[in-house]
Amino acid sequence: MMFGHNSFDYAGLTPIKVFNSDVSALLSGWVEESGWTLKTAQSWCPDIQAGGNASTAEKCQQGPFDEFTIRGNQGYSMDDNRWWWVDNDTLGLSNHDGGDDRSGGCKIIVRDGYQVELKIRFETAGSYDFIDNFRDAFTDNRLGVISKNSDSVTVLMKGGDQLSVDIDQDWEGIARFYLSAQGNELMYQTGCCAIDDEVYITLNKVYVPDTSTPNTQTPNTTLPPATPPATPPATPPNGGGSTVTACDDPNRQTKTDGSCDESCNTGYEFSTTTGKCVESSSDDEDEDEDEDEEGETNWAMWGMGALVAGVVIYSVM
Repeated sequence: MMFGHNSFDYAGLTPIKVFNSDVSALLSGWVEESGWTLKTAQSWCPDIQAGGNASTAEKCQQGPFDEFTIRGNQGYSMDDNRWWWVDNDTLGLSNHDGGDDRSGGCKIIVRDGYQVELKIRFETAGSYDFIDNFRDAFTDNRLGVISKNSDSVTVLMKGGDQLSVDIDQDWEGIARFYLSAQGNELMYQTGCCAIDDEVYITLNKVYVPDTSTPNTQTPNTTLPPATPPATPPATPPNGGGSTVTACDDPNRQTKTDGSCDESCNTGYEFSTTTGKCVESSSDDEDEDEDEDEEGETNWAMWGMGALVAGVVIYSVM
C-alpha cells in the first residue's frame, strides 16, 4: 500500500544509479540455463501454509533455490492477501498497515551448483529510514553487486547466498531484511526501521556450471627436421624383388640393370688380383713381336741387296 510520495519524488529525491560492477569473472565457467522463471522455480517449493508463528521453511525439491519460503496467502494484485505474481519473473509482497493484516514476507536461499541474478526493488512511500539505511549499507563495488540504485539493487548470488524480506516484521524466522552475494553479507537490517512498503523480487537469469568440454589442446604445428630422401636401391627392370649392385668398374661392360657384366671392355682383361678389368698385357707382346719381325725382314732385304751388288761387280770385271 502506498502513501504520500511515489518512488521517484519522495523527499525531493530521485533514484540515483551508481556504476555497474563487472561480474564477468564470477561467471567464468558458467552458462545461462534458459527456461527458468521465478514462478516456475517457486513451483518446486511446496507452500506449507504456515501461520504467523511458524518458522518451518518451504524447501525446494529441485531448481536454482534450496529454499523459497513465502508467508501468507496468495492474492492476485497489490493489497490482495500477502503476495501476488506481478508477472512470471516478479514476486510482489504487499504492505498492510495496522489491524490483524500481516504484510508480506519471504526468504530465498540459492542452491549449491547454481548462480542467480536477482533484482530487489522497494516502493519508497513508507519508511524513509529504511531506504536511508539501504543506501548507506553498501555500494556496487562490493563483490557480486551488479548495479544499485537509491531504491533497488541487482546482485549475482551463488549457492548458500540468501535474501530475507519481512516488510513489517510479522513472520517468525525471517529477518526484516538480509542480503548476501558471493558469500559476503551486504546488509542485515535489525532493530530500527521496517521496510513498511511493497517489495518486488525479480529473477533475471539462472546460471549453471559449463559441463561442455571443448578441445582446448593447441595443435602441434612444429614440423619434424627435414631429411634428404634416401636413394632407392637399383631394382631389376622386370620389377623383381632382388637387389642388385651398380657396377663401379669403368673398364667393365655393364648389364641393362646397371650391374657388372662378366666381360671387360676392349683392350682390358679381368684381374684376379684386383677383381677389376685392367689393361690387357697381350697387346704389348704382339707389338714387340711385330717390331722383331719387321727388323728381321729389313736385315734380310739388306743382305739380298748386298749379294746382288757383288754378283754384278764380278761380272763386269
